[in-house]
Amino acid sequence: CIGTLTRMFNIRAESVLRTLPLLLVSAFAFSSNATQATQAVALPAHVGICAFLHPRAGKADALQHALAEVVSPTLHDPGNITYDVMREADGAFFLHEHWQSQDSLNQHMRTAHLKRFASEVPDLVEGHASQTYIGTLFFSVNGAMAKKLTSNPNQTVHVCSVQQPYASKAQAVRSALTTLAEASSAEPGMIAFQLYQQQDGTLFTYQAWRSPRDWQTHMGSPQMKAFVERT
Repeated sequence: CIGTLTRMFNIRAESVLRTLPLLLVSAFAFSSNATQATQAVALPAHVGICAFLHPRAGKADALQHALAEVVSPTLHDPGNITYDVMREADGAFFLHEHWQSQDSLNQHMRTAHLKRFASEVPDLVEGHASQTYIGTLFFSVNGAMAKKLTSNPNQTVHVCSVQQPYASKAQAVRSALTTLAEASSAEPGMIAFQLYQQQDGTLFTYQAWRSPRDWQTHMGSPQMKAFVERT
């Protein structure tokens, strides 16, 4: 699932969600103590979410408004690191959340603003077409673009991919993903590459790239080809 933003900005500093034509601007941000570029770290206590919400017919604007209402208070919830909301070309919404721990996520789930949003979801979202993945972060690496202003930030691409390996192959797929993330950090357009695992063994990745061109270049890179062959 891919979301392309019209603009990237630090919503923590501005405390506002800006809605632009076709796309919902991301709350994408790297905190001041973020991992240095190209430095890989393992953060086993951190929890991430990738969610895909498909609005009911005629409900896209209402869903966008509901999401906008929940972003600002969520950024002040203890333990929140990142809360990204993107609108895809097909009208679906893509959310990426990063929390310091399962406890901080649990506390967020009990807040009034999240409960209010959850009560609105059934009327706004096609449940059968929506998916949510929640997992523990087992590897994270930032690329050279992590702390730089890009030449065209309006083209930033955010990606979530999901892998469901056979139980006997889970460790091999984890290893292959880690190798891919490490190698990808050297690509000039890579911003971030995070790997998560759900309790049921499902693996999912969150990636951010400077532009669609950088993403397409990555898809044809030797490390990506090696990953496909390996898995």
